[in-house]
Amino acid sequence: MNNPDIYLETEVTPELAKLIAILACRSFTSQTTVDERVATILTAAQNDTPETITGRRFVIWEGDSIVAHARTFVRVVNAADAKIPVLALATVCSDPGQRGKGLGALITRKALELVQQVGWPDVSLFQTTVPGFYEKLNCRIVGNRFVNRLNIENAEANPWRNDTVMVYPAEFSWPDGLIDLNGPDY
Repeated sequence: MNNPDIYLETEVTPELAKLIAILACRSFTSQTTVDERVATILTAAQNDTPETITGRRFVIWEGDSIVAHARTFVRVVNAADAKIPVLALATVCSDPGQRGKGLGALITRKALELVQQVGWPDVSLFQTTVPGFYEKLNCRIVGNRFVNRLNIENAEANPWRNDTVMVYPAEFSWPDGLIDLNGPDY
């Protein structure tokens, strides 16, 4: 099985963005088009923010196609009395025709290895519709109420699209109570 290639967010080309977008559209049920996803990926690659500077794209290739992908970046979230840097895990997907081969687990493990490296956050925070998959990778569900105080339309609304929010590693001492995601979901 191939080891994932790692691209800095700023290294993403329009061609790579299109291949990632095609895979994401094949993997997720969403109304978002390939062109809309490409635009979002390239916008993230061009912005000079802490999230894009720390952003990484993990990709597994099969020939000229991408068969698995994961994105990470660092964001600081706010708990009641602490700021917590988290490794955001996003857009984890594998080609539907390649499922069952361990590609999703491989790409996720590779992305989460950043948590164990010096200079990176000690915890990853993400949303999912498949918690059982992540529980097998030493992740656990957290039950916090989340808000995004940067959302000027509704700062107290739950920013996540999915009901299940998880952390890695499972044994991390995640705080109870309200968490300000400090930006949109991912």
